[in-house]
Amino acid sequence: MLRRLIRGGIPVLVQNACNSSSLLAYIRVFHAPAAVTPDSNSNLAVSYLIESVGLSPSAALVASKDVRLKTTAKADSVLLFLNTYGFTRAQIVDILTRLPVLLSADTERLKRKLEFLLGAGMPKDHLLRFITLDPCILKTSLEKRLIPNITLLKTILGNITQVSSAIAGSTRLVRLNLENHVLPNIRTLQNHGVPQHRIVKLATLYPRSLLQNPVKFSRSVCLVKDMGLDPWKVNYILAVNVLSGATQSTWEKKMQLYRSFGWSEEETISAFKKHPFCMLLSAEEFPRVKFLI
Repeated sequence: MLRRLIRGGIPVLVQNACNSSSLLAYIRVFHAPAAVTPDSNSNLAVSYLIESVGLSPSAALVASKDVRLKTTAKADSVLLFLNTYGFTRAQIVDILTRLPVLLSADTERLKRKLEFLLGAGMPKDHLLRFITLDPCILKTSLEKRLIPNITLLKTILGNITQVSSAIAGSTRLVRLNLENHVLPNIRTLQNHGVPQHRIVKLATLYPRSLLQNPVKFSRSVCLVKDMGLDPWKVNYILAVNVLSGATQSTWEKKMQLYRSFGWSEEETISAFKKHPFCMLLSAEEFPRVKFLI
């Protein structure tokens, strides 16, 4: 039965202190005079990314392919915007390395997105970190994604602290259509008797599992159920996390690894039920889990 199931597919808040003199100081430090219009837009972009943003020449050359600058005025406003909201120079470099097209963004739209997230109660240091890791958050539609996603996550998880914890595990929770990616998986857990506090635990500790394909996720939950795990116990959600993230090939390789050490299939499954993360171990780490059976 186990093999059959597996083969079926395992599954701000702008600070008032930022006055005109400080903004001018920022331009002097971070940027040469603006509104220069050389013959080549590409040359201007490369020069700007190096001299104003702080990218290396090689990184600037790559990033410049996504940047179209006729003048530097708009790019200057984006740099000032990021600086005003508290992003460090290192964070700005990271953001614009990952998403150089942001230099052409409308700062008023960016402001509305940040103000919404901060107004929802998200800690500012968390928000800055999330955007640095995933600048595409700033490209995400406020009306179609940010507002409905944060609202839905707060409904599911209970408060913005839990929401921030979940987003820390996967910033895609901010950007994807959660009604298609997350809600079906939550309903699957509910239909199998998983209590709300366990669902919250799974979402905050292992949010990527809830972003799995709903069909694969459902098969993983069914497999965990058939193993006899109790949905009220923490090992249930740990097992769901491991199985939903495993491919059939990966699972078979892990089973083969345990067989190579003399374990039967029953012993391996018994160990998995007690300590689901044992199926994430490598051959070198195997001696640590001999006590599991």
